[in-house]
Amino acid sequence: MNEKEPPFLAIDYRILALDIKTDVNEKTIDSSTILKLKLVYSYLLGLSKTCEKVYPEQTKIGKTLGIGSRQVVGRCISLLESLRWISKISRTGTSNLYTVKTVEQILEGIPREFKEEEKEFHDFNTGIVLIEEDNDDLPW
Repeated sequence: MNEKEPPFLAIDYRILALDIKTDVNEKTIDSSTILKLKLVYSYLLGLSKTCEKVYPEQTKIGKTLGIGSRQVVGRCISLLESLRWISKISRTGTSNLYTVKTVEQILEGIPREFKEEEKEFHDFNTGIVLIEEDNDDLPW
């Protein structure tokens, strides 16, 4: 990565398209939390592409993603563990060790009907996207 380029987060469309059950451990998950959960997963997945196990601080994750405090991130991580998208080894200090499943590993555990719907969504969204130039002045 060029040092002048800011870091970015790539999110797999298949993760965004997943309709996560709203009940995990008999607790209802609201849509805002589901979106945060997908962001935390994508962040951990991005880190895991450079090494198999990752150990970011929850406070740093929350600040980097702009999703709130360490407690918010901790809840997302607990939900990700419940969904079996990640596994966590608790360590002393400020960081835990995470092993992150790939998108393909997650999709393996999803019923066939959903995979067909996801495939249709993905096929539909692989075309060319045209963004017309807007000549309005930007506020910044």
